[in-house]
Formats: sequence, structure tokens, C-alpha cells
Amino acid sequence: MFVFRTDVHSYYASLDHRILYRQVREHVTDRRVLKLVWSYLRRIVCEGGEYVSVTRGISLGCPLSPLMGALYLKPLDDLMERLDLPYVRYMDDWVILAKTRWALRRVVQQVNTILDNLKLEKHPDKTFIGRIDRGFDFLGYRFVAEGLRLAAQTKQRFVERANRLYEQGAAASRIGEYVRHWLTWVRSGGLEPVWDELQGGVMRSSDVLVMVVGVWAGFPVLGCCEIRPEFQINSKLGLTPQSRPMNNKSRSDHA
Repeated sequence: MFVFRTDVHSYYASLDHRILYRQVREHVTDRRVLKLVWSYLRRIVCEGGEYVSVTRGISLGCPLSPLMGALYLKPLDDLMERLDLPYVRYMDDWVILAKTRWALRRVVQQVNTILDNLKLEKHPDKTFIGRIDRGFDFLGYRFVAEGLRLAAQTKQRFVERANRLYEQGAAASRIGEYVRHWLTWVRSGGLEPVWDELQGGVMRSSDVLVMVVGVWAGFPVLGCCEIRPEFQINSKLGLTPQSRPMNNKSRSDHA
């Protein structure tokens, strides 16, 4: 089996307004709604103190944008329905499977034609075309012959995000909430031992982060940190919101 996995480079920012508007008109006939959609597309933003009329792309923060983003790639969905190949798309991320290299090559050519018509480009760093047994990343997971794993970039982003929250002075409750939500998502893929992997590998360089997320997530923590005596630990909630663990440097300064 062979796989074609990719996503679109700067997807939201690349959507062509006229193409998207024509797609909306195929499903919506109410002129009032169409007028609102066009106003949503042709918005005015302030950049560097100047007001600029946006002629390409959709807003990241608007509740309507996910629907518009899903609709824009419907021609790809229609193609895959005609070809009747295994296919999964989540917004601008998709995976296509084929039994032979030649079948996959034909699919890639047809997909490229659709992307050209939609004025989109594949992300060069997130495109993989090859044998399934080589493994591929999709939606934060790594699909390999042995089973499902976390993608390396997923683990790294988690650590960077948690570190950034700590450096910004976020309360331990805020960091713990982020960790718990992230681990809930990880477990939804059936990956239970991920904490041991993170603590023993990618987190090794950050004893501060290990203590904070470990206590709050309810996991055993390696003995690499100390907590200042005045900070209390609640067995259910972890560190108090004002708590901060001390790394090696802060311990020496405190002494």
C-alpha cells in the first residue's frame, strides 16, 4: 500500500474570495445571506496603523471560517468519491491510500490539478508520498507498522507550549489545565504510556516543567526538582496557583 499525505500551505490566508463565493452560491440562494458572506470575505483590517482591504484569505477568529474552510476543498472530496479510494480529510489535512505506486501517482496528479484551480499550494514540509510501512504523520500522530505513536513534532510543541506558559508566569492551575487537556487528547488515540516517554526523553532538559506538569497531572515525577517550603501541595489539585518549582539555578540563588 502507498500513501499520499499533505496539507495546504497557509490555508486560511490563501483562499480566493471569488472562488469561495461561487461555491457558497451553489448551496445558498438567499441574497441577504450571500451579501453577508461577501461582507465577511471582503473585510477591512488595520495593519501597521493603516486600513487595508483584504482581497484574499479568511479570518482565523470568525466562527464562520471553519465552515468556509471545509467547503473550499469540496472539489477534492468530490474527486475522491469518484475514484473510490481510501481517503480522510480534516480541513486542509488529508490522507489518500492506493494499492500501487502508479495508482497513487495518478491521484497525486489529479489532486495537483484541483489545487491549481483553487489557487492553493501543498505544504513542502508536510507532504509525504511513499510506502505506508515507512510511516507517516497525520493530525499529530505517527502511523507506523507497529501501531500508533505520537509525532515527534507534537511532543516538542507540547513541551514548548508548557514552557512558554511557565515563563510567562502562568499559574500552576493554568499549566495543569493545559497538560490535562493535552493528555486527554493523547489518550483518545489509545496512547497511555506517553507520560513516561515524555518525562524520560523530550522533557529531560526542563526539570521545572517536569515538576509542574507532573504534580498537576497526577504522575510520578523524577527527583530533579525541589519545592520551596512555603508552597503547599494539594493532593488533588497539585501546586497552589502561586507556586513555582525551583530548578538548580534558582536553588543556588535562593541559598
